[in-house]
Amino acid sequence: MEYRLAKEEMALLTLQEQHWESAALWDVPHTPDIQKEVCEVLHSYIMSIKEKGAVPALHASEHLALENSILISSQSDKPSIPKVEWAHHSTDLQIGDRLLEVNGHLVIGKDSSEVNQILNASRPVCRIVFLRPLSLYQLLKNNGCKETSNLRHELTSVVSR
Repeated sequence: MEYRLAKEEMALLTLQEQHWESAALWDVPHTPDIQKEVCEVLHSYIMSIKEKGAVPALHASEHLALENSILISSQSDKPSIPKVEWAHHSTDLQIGDRLLEVNGHLVIGKDSSEVNQILNASRPVCRIVFLRPLSLYQLLKNNGCKETSNLRHELTSVVSR
């Protein structure tokens, strides 16, 4: 009896995993035209950042609940990358960040209502991948701070020996 119950539970888990895989595939662009369009939008945005003398920095973050924590805008007349217009201070997001992926769903080319629907989906943790344009000064400053803290940590470990 326990064996049959365990076997049925495994079958249910397998079905659930298949459902998740098919749901994830549903949101992935299938046609080469859509994939090409997404690539072109991303490429043109990155090139526009570089032309302004900035560097695109890729970030990922996790949040427990993002309801009413961010405001997203997206151009409806042409495919674009959703932009953060406002973000609560408890998030890692800043004004001007561009969302690439939310909870495993590619959001490039989606309008703001679709992005908000994905953001508000009932999940305990919201995972976001985004691009942030940084000036060269910010990039060097951030890397310099990390490098300095790493050197201090190494020095204290050497001194303590």
